[in-house]
Amino acid sequence: MITTSETIAGIGRKKSVIVVIGGGFSGAAIATHLALQATSPVRITMIEPRAAIGRGVAYAGTREHLLLNVPAGRLSIDPARPGDFHHWATSAGRASDPGRFLPRVWFGAYAAARLDEALDASRGLAEIVRVCDTAAGIRPQADGLRVTTRHGASFFADHAVLAIGHGPTRMPAVLGGLCSDRRLLRSLWDEGGMERLARSTQRIVLVGTGLTMFDAAISLRRLGFRGKLVAVSRRGVTPRPHGPNNAQDHARWAENIQQSELRSLVRAVRERARGGDWRGVVDSLRPHTQRLWRSMPQADRERFLSRVAVYWDVHRHRCPPEVDREIVSMINTGDLRHIRGHITAATPHADAIRLRVGGTSLEAEGVVLCTGPDPDPRCWGSSLMEGMFADGLASADPLGLGLRTDDRGFLLGADGAPSPTLSTLGPLRRGELWESTAVPEISAQARDTASAILSGLGRHDPDLKQRLYTGYRSVLT
Repeated sequence: MITTSETIAGIGRKKSVIVVIGGGFSGAAIATHLALQATSPVRITMIEPRAAIGRGVAYAGTREHLLLNVPAGRLSIDPARPGDFHHWATSAGRASDPGRFLPRVWFGAYAAARLDEALDASRGLAEIVRVCDTAAGIRPQADGLRVTTRHGASFFADHAVLAIGHGPTRMPAVLGGLCSDRRLLRSLWDEGGMERLARSTQRIVLVGTGLTMFDAAISLRRLGFRGKLVAVSRRGVTPRPHGPNNAQDHARWAENIQQSELRSLVRAVRERARGGDWRGVVDSLRPHTQRLWRSMPQADRERFLSRVAVYWDVHRHRCPPEVDREIVSMINTGDLRHIRGHITAATPHADAIRLRVGGTSLEAEGVVLCTGPDPDPRCWGSSLMEGMFADGLASADPLGLGLRTDDRGFLLGADGAPSPTLSTLGPLRRGELWESTAVPEISAQARDTASAILSGLGRHDPDLKQRLYTGYRSVLT
């Protein structure tokens, strides 16, 4: 059962209360598994400013030309039901195949549908209270937590889950002077802004050359843009397309890889990929990526981020073949070109924005950021995050890849101790796991974290709760 925040006033405290902050896929996944695993009454208070649950940014809207980057047969909100997204699509009368790349908006509808079904299957043990607002702060109290929202509402929680998903788009410092310029779009998901640029411009610069750039270029074409696009990035590499591969041929090899210095790992992957099936090699590593990352020394993690990650990402996070064909066509006709280099200057003028990329000068009537999300919550400008850091409730990953957590996804505070009442999943766990942004990993985390939360409700050491609350009060005073 889903209710709205208007029904909260008359509800007592007999049920355990879990506040889920964020209602995109991560929020829908954790709520689904809480409902599936509930053995006693639990209320899930979901705080999400958007009207729809399960869609977030990437799976919202109506643009069916934006495709998922993973075949339907490999997507499921529940690890116990492999290929569930494909089965849902076919049962809903939508054309699907396990190897087909389906529209993202369909996946948002799927996540919402499976959440509704999980709530029904709980037979009243689980209910959701919808709060259309943004969480602004979390404060411990003697018996739990108090979560406040931007518009002044306040909610009790026995446990709170940060299911925020990705952070805001990364803003290059050199473009900071354009923040108030309407010709700069921070996100391709700004549908009104994209339509305006498509109608009124002939030259657009896309900052970044990853999957987001592909989506932006194709979206602009669908919106009627017939001008020229220039994509700019430091290294100029672009995502590779999906294609035939057989990860099973490399499974034993991947399983036997042990932690060694980064250079040796890279060499081993390159040598294996020389056989031609590089896609199979990369995919065979997926079950072991978290193990390898967690055993990697900090110095090697830093080297990986600065030297290897961009190349790993374009091979690991691939695009559908039909997307690749459309991008290649745009390149061949001259409608899209790439420039490799740093943007060293960006100056707004009445008729255009003038950019300097290495030794090249560019003029554009519009700029779209395709730089991807900023993984460091310390840079988000979020009152929620800033308050949690200031109060010692959360601690940032030292490499700026999210929040520090234990194996269950429970937050580590400033003192390094796991919180019994705060957890997270998805991109905010990237510093701990690296592979933590795709649907299979988030679904598994949602299942496991939900189990840990439910098993701990009502069983926390009361002395620990009191010590945490006392420690929080000492920070304030």
